[in-house]
Amino acid sequence: MMNNTEKSFYERTLILLGEEKVKRLKSAHIAIFGLGGVGSYALEALIRAGVGTITLVDCDRIEESNINRQLLANYSSIGKYKVDEAEERARNINPNIVIHKFALFVKKENIYEILKTGFHFAIDAIDTVESKIDLLAELYHKKIYMVSCMGAGMKLDPLCVKISDISKTHTCPLAKIIRTRLREKSIHHGITCVFSTESPMQKQMDNTINRHIPIDTHPNKQPIGSISYIPGIIGLTAAGTLIQHILNS
Repeated sequence: MMNNTEKSFYERTLILLGEEKVKRLKSAHIAIFGLGGVGSYALEALIRAGVGTITLVDCDRIEESNINRQLLANYSSIGKYKVDEAEERARNINPNIVIHKFALFVKKENIYEILKTGFHFAIDAIDTVESKIDLLAELYHKKIYMVSCMGAGMKLDPLCVKISDISKTHTCPLAKIIRTRLREKSIHHGITCVFSTESPMQKQMDNTINRHIPIDTHPNKQPIGSISYIPGIIGLTAAGTLIQHILNS
């Protein structure tokens, strides 16, 4: 039985989906890895759709340079951990939500600890290659359905955002690296991706491909260009893809 707060919160969703599918969302447990420009918008969509339990994973604090594209970033949140801001926002939207949070940098050695929360699905919004590869490989072998988000930087065209299996991604430099590295682990397909078919602006990010590491994560990096809406579109698309999977599975 829903209390009055829940009835109000789910009212419009119930009209669209019906009670049985709303129950599926309430019982779902989703992990979001990365709460930046992409992950913060994915989180917002999952909270407002009524997902009952969310695991948050991000080691970063909010910086002033995040404000142009990250939903959690504003001048009052600078310096705070993203997982803390995300939890507060989630509870202000849906007081009944269950939150697990990890303020850590994802690597092979600590993925198992996060898996202990028992999440059923995941969104990968990590922009560090090694972490992304370790995470995707582990979730793939655990047979946890995931949606992985590729590069959002240096892009402007919202109509170029697409969904496909990792094996069918193209144009995106990060997707190329991820495909190559996953093949080295004998993973050729079976990971749903959101990516842009738009060629990155400014020198086509040659350094990214040559170093086999995203330019925005390189120790000697120059800041990568970004716009307000592309990360959000990718994150919302990832959330929508995952929600449809939950409703139809």
